Amino acid sequence: MAATELYLSPNKQLASKRVGNIWVQATGGSTTGIADSEWLDYLQYMKRSAKNEGAGQLMIQYSPDIAPSGRQRAQVQAIQDEIYPDFRALAILTDSSIVRGVITAMAWVSKNKLQTRATKPKEYAQALEWLQTIIGFDHKEALSALGETTKAVGYKLP
Repeated sequence: MAATELYLSPNKQLASKRVGNIWVQATGGSTTGIADSEWLDYLQYMKRSAKNEGAGQLMIQYSPDIAPSGRQRAQVQAIQDEIYPDFRALAILTDSSIVRGVITAMAWVSKNKLQTRATKPKEYAQALEWLQTIIGFDHKEALSALGETTKAVGYKLP
C-alpha cells in the first residue's frame, strides 16, 4: 500500500502519514503540550484513516519534547478498538529520559500484547528496524514519511 497524504493539525502540533500498516507521526510546535482542539482534530483523522485505509498495526511517534496528556491518552484508549484493534507495536522517539524509562519499565511488567520501545530521536533508524521485525513494511517510504512529519511540526531528523 502506498503512503497516504500528510495529515497536519490546524496549528501544526501533530503530523501523521500512513505507510501501509504503520502510522508515522510527529508532535511539535509547542512547549506547553498538545492543545485539546489539536488533539480532537487528530482523533478524527485517526478514525478516518482507520476507516479508509484499515486499522494500522504499528506506529512510530517522534515526540522529542511534548506528548499527549493523561486525559488525551484516555481519549485514545476510548476509541482504541475502532482505530487499531490489532495494534502490535509502538516505537516512541523522545529526548526525555524519564519517558524512556517509564516506557521501558511498563514494557517489562506489562502482560499486554502491545510491544513498546522508547529511544532517543537520533535512534530513529533502529526504531524503524525494530518495528520491521514485528511486521514488514516499506522501510524507505516509512523513513521518508518520518522526515516529512517531523519537518511539518518544525523539526528535522537528527
